[in-house]
Order: sequence, then structure tokens, then C-alpha cells
Amino acid sequence: MDDAGYKDANGDGIRDMPDGTHPLTFRLNWPSSDDDASRIADLLSEMWKQIGIKLEMQAVESDALTAKCCPTLDYDILIWSWVADPDPNSLLIIPITDSIPTGYNETGYSNPHYDELFQTTKR
Repeated sequence: MDDAGYKDANGDGIRDMPDGTHPLTFRLNWPSSDDDASRIADLLSEMWKQIGIKLEMQAVESDALTAKCCPTLDYDILIWSWVADPDPNSLLIIPITDSIPTGYNETGYSNPHYDELFQTTKR
């Protein structure tokens, strides 16, 4: 990360953006109903701190987290889980651009080439 310019400019243990304007601090959210997620968040925070990244951790009620996530994309990192059905289309449809407004594409990934490939192969 040093070679890429992400250095700890002020010695606080948190790396900064290459231009020195912002520390690498990210919001980590998870559904408060997920019993395992808080421990996962603690482990992630410990590991990321070792490389100079700070996580601001918060459990959020599931509906509120969904509202932050999908489709507003008002988050940095989520611990989230869901299960897909056996139909491969249920997974392949997630990253299409049209799934962003519905909240199904919770990352906001958009790639016109992927969209085109999906449309031509979903028959």
C-alpha cells in the first residue's frame, strides 16, 4: 500500500489517501439480527487495523440496513447474507444494471457489456 501512495501521513496508525486528504476509514454495517456478524466485524476490524485501515462498525436493524443499501448504496462495507435458488439466472441477474434500482444489485455494479451478454444468454 505504501508503494501505491497510501501512507500514514500523520502517524496515527491509519493510512491516508495518496493526496493526504482523507484517512482510510470505512463504515462497516451488518444486520443487528445476525448473531455471528458482530464477531466477524470485530475480526475484520482487527485485521484491517494491522494494515492501517480503520473500520467504523455499527449493527443496523435489517429494514434500515436494506434502506441504506438498496438501491441508495449509502454504505462502504456490508456483512450481508442471502441464499440463491438452484436456477443459475438467480445469481447471474444480480449484477445487471437494471437490478440496481430494485435493490437486487446491492453493489451498484454496472457494466453494459455484461448486461448485453446476460440478455443474449438468458434464453
